[in-house]
Amino acid sequence: MMRVDTQRHSHLIIILLSALVGMGLMAMLIYFPHETAARAQAPAGNLSGGDWRTAFSNVAEYVLPRVVSIQGKRKVAPRVDIEDFFRNFPFPFGPEERGQQAPKPKPREASFLGSGWIYSADGYIVTNAHVVMESTNLRVQLHDVDGTAPIPATVVGYDARSDLAVIKVEAGRELPYLTLGSSKDARVGQWVLAVGSPFSPELQQTVTQGIISAKGRVVPADELGAVGYSIPDVIQTDASFNPVQSGGPLVDLNGQVLGINESIFSPTGALGGNIGIGFAISSAMAGKVIPQLIAKKKIVRGWLGIGIRDLSENMRKFYKAPSGGALITQISPEGPASKSDLQLEDVVVKVNDTPVHSASDLQRVVSELPPGETATFEVIRSGQSKSISIKIGEMPDDGGLSPSKPSPEEQVEAADPLGLRVQTLTGNMPQARALGVSKGVLVAAVNEGGPSAGILLKDDVITAVNRTTVTSAAEYRAALNAAKEAGAKFVVVRITRKADDRVLSTVVDITPDW
Repeated sequence: MMRVDTQRHSHLIIILLSALVGMGLMAMLIYFPHETAARAQAPAGNLSGGDWRTAFSNVAEYVLPRVVSIQGKRKVAPRVDIEDFFRNFPFPFGPEERGQQAPKPKPREASFLGSGWIYSADGYIVTNAHVVMESTNLRVQLHDVDGTAPIPATVVGYDARSDLAVIKVEAGRELPYLTLGSSKDARVGQWVLAVGSPFSPELQQTVTQGIISAKGRVVPADELGAVGYSIPDVIQTDASFNPVQSGGPLVDLNGQVLGINESIFSPTGALGGNIGIGFAISSAMAGKVIPQLIAKKKIVRGWLGIGIRDLSENMRKFYKAPSGGALITQISPEGPASKSDLQLEDVVVKVNDTPVHSASDLQRVVSELPPGETATFEVIRSGQSKSISIKIGEMPDDGGLSPSKPSPEEQVEAADPLGLRVQTLTGNMPQARALGVSKGVLVAAVNEGGPSAGILLKDDVITAVNRTTVTSAAEYRAALNAAKEAGAKFVVVRITRKADDRVLSTVVDITPDW
């Protein structure tokens, strides 16, 4: 009997729950009629065909024949095996006689894989610059016809500053191709698919789904050879892509390309896997770069010949630029800006009618200006707004930031309020010769845990404090004392630094230990 009663109660509970669910659904229909209709109906022209259960499948079916796998060879650093390693020790570890030196290993050729997508019916294919740079024996596996072998491809052109490249194949037939969509109109939260060939040939034609997580990201291009340059307007997505998937398309549910898969963020470094943070070059950027690569084999960009940086919160207050801007930290003597009234530590807040809130904003706006055009730059200087006209130049291949000629005797034994030990720079010091400067204050040591730790480095040269030029340790101390007497909570320091084979000038803010 007890079992029967339990069953009866169970039936009653199920009925009540069903009624409640039904009431809930009716409430949803009553209170959210527009949302329900929107979810039930696919956007016009969507490859889902009105059925969201097959939306991803339909898009994948359309896109996959238009995505290619890329293979080739390039020279890489030589491997050093264990016998070679021990062979260079002063005592023998193998059959070689004592003192014998191994020949210097030579670079070797290694195979690589990548992804791309067909841009036009006549065989132009888009991929990443880092996929095909310095490559040989380039071949492409097409997927529009089953059973075809990889065919040769040639590099039409590539652009390290956008990490985009165009290659071409002669397929002997018209190829299906993808079109660029509008990344500008794409919305955070909308569905996207990432397509490519991750890791190995066995994993070709992989499709993953996700959403657009953010827009307007900035990705450094230093590893591509474009030192100091960043790729702007990048799309962030949680659609999973991994090594070798670079160059494949990020498409919307119309099958249009919103981005070109470029890189992932991984806390474990280059060998790490995807953790849901991937970056794709926007179709807006691609739409400007790809046609130029096809027509001219290169990209023509506007250029000023300046070094810039973002403003910290302290710097916004100091320079009286509450909305941000791009701080001028370096002016190349050979650049167009050197022929204008632009000065170090000006803050650019507008170019023509386009507001500038960050260094990447200025980089993007200037690069899109045609060389030869004269543009108006609105800057903040000493708290006052000023307009400057500059004739835009053409960016050289090296990025156009040649060494600037800023400036740094007596040893300062005790650390100062910035946690630094400094001395006046003289022209016969190796640091002066290395930096190409003759005046300024040399950072001899940085106290661990001091105010400047992690900001300044040994052998940096300080050339100004709070916009006051300093050419000796005495002037440097005087500038710090003036800041302290004025009740400053931070100081703004202009420095010159050697970075690899380049000389860079920048500005930093430091909170002193008064």
